[in-house]
Amino acid sequence: MNAPFIRQFVTIAACFSICTYATAQDKYPNGQVKHSGDMSNGEYISYYENGQIKSKVHRVHDEPDGVESEYYESGKIKAKTNWKKGMMNGECTRYYESGKIQRKIKITSVSGPVQSTAVNGEGFEYYEDGILKEKGSLAEGKQTGIWISYYPSGKLKVKGGYLNGKKDGEWIGYDEDGKVKEQAVFKNDERVSKDPAAETPH
Repeated sequence: MNAPFIRQFVTIAACFSICTYATAQDKYPNGQVKHSGDMSNGEYISYYENGQIKSKVHRVHDEPDGVESEYYESGKIKAKTNWKKGMMNGECTRYYESGKIQRKIKITSVSGPVQSTAVNGEGFEYYEDGILKEKGSLAEGKQTGIWISYYPSGKLKVKGGYLNGKKDGEWIGYDEDGKVKEQAVFKNDERVSKDPAAETPH
């Protein structure tokens, strides 16, 4: 089987909605302001060129505090990130434009400095119909331990381990009937064993 094993989970930064702060005077060519509010204390809002809100967050003493929300240009919610005194806290959730959850990270702690994405917790990704697509643990923002992915039917697709964000240990791929169709052992993201099935004459 030549198809690769489970793809790398989305980067933490791709899930979190972290605003890029700029001066409130910045404007688009059509005159629409890009930002409004107080970057130090109070609500800070960024806008699309059409005037639709792009993101908003409450800030206290120059740090995000509370729920930060990001929106699609259509106005529908795109992502929510919880902050507490400048540190990510609770859950980060990203949505399909349909409103269904696309990715979620349940944060247990943050290992890095303020506004760091070096989070510890659990990561989940879903198909748009709500079926779980992938799940596993995160340590300092990197995949760790056993990660599992599923077919759109909900059946097991791939199971394998990570260490510091790189494939490590045994990985097994299944077909939708539950039969093993690929096996390999990885070390530091490199395959160190051949797939037995690939060496079987057909």
